[in-house]
Amino acid sequence: AGLGRPGLVTQAIQTLLHFPALAARVPAPVLPALAGISETELGGIDMLRELLTTLRAQPGRMTSALLEQWRERPEHRRLGELHAEPTLLDAEQAAPELLGTLDRLIGQVAAERDARRYDELLHKVKSNAANPEERLEFQALNKRASALKA
Repeated sequence: AGLGRPGLVTQAIQTLLHFPALAARVPAPVLPALAGISETELGGIDMLRELLTTLRAQPGRMTSALLEQWRERPEHRRLGELHAEPTLLDAEQAAPELLGTLDRLIGQVAAERDARRYDELLHKVKSNAANPEERLEFQALNKRASALKA
């Protein structure tokens, strides 16, 4: 929070609220990747997924109609606030911005999962409790982490 840039989920939601037609341009493989992320891993992901699903199912839907549909929901107020905030993007910039944001949030969750799994496996390896498959997985995670640092 604070004065910095909003989180990735908030950025994606705000872009969709200002440019709802972009939902149709989200590549199909992104949808299952988003579906695999839980709300506990990334707050607001449920709302983002629902927004994407609704806008993809109803192309041409105006944001005002969407906000009206969700008037009785707890998210309504926050969505209204996000829609009321001006965007610095124009229609040409919005698509790559949205797709880049979705890619970054999927990558962020994957990296956090890898880090948690690495810590679990490190503990097992150090205590000699890791089975052969876990040792191989640990080595693969270790190689991947080393490659990212290089």
